[in-house]
Amino acid sequence: MAEDYDTPDGTCIRDYIHVEDLAEAHILGARIPAGRRLERPVQCGDRLRALCCGRIRAVEEVTGQKVPYVTGTRREGDPASLVASSDKLQSKLGWQPRSSELKTIVKHAWDSRRQHT
Repeated sequence: MAEDYDTPDGTCIRDYIHVEDLAEAHILGARIPAGRRLERPVQCGDRLRALCCGRIRAVEEVTGQKVPYVTGTRREGDPASLVASSDKLQSKLGWQPRSSELKTIVKHAWDSRRQHT
């Protein structure tokens, strides 16, 4: 994890989406009749921006465990902020993300992991 970005805590900002929201978007896309297919790919995100350290804190809060991590240098060409816009997906298919809080995403992933291990 790099800490030299021009962001509040120096870590990169990324977009996150709940796997159920992503699956629903795929299902809606698959249901489009062949003659009405979208002319090109669309982004699927819910503009849930999170700093890298924010993700780590969310995982620690939900799991009650410390997350070990190492800081390093950023990858060449890696932008400080990378967030998807699903405006086209929302307007064309009526899709809306439902689980858009980072802690909710982490909690559902954590609960699933504990059930299946």
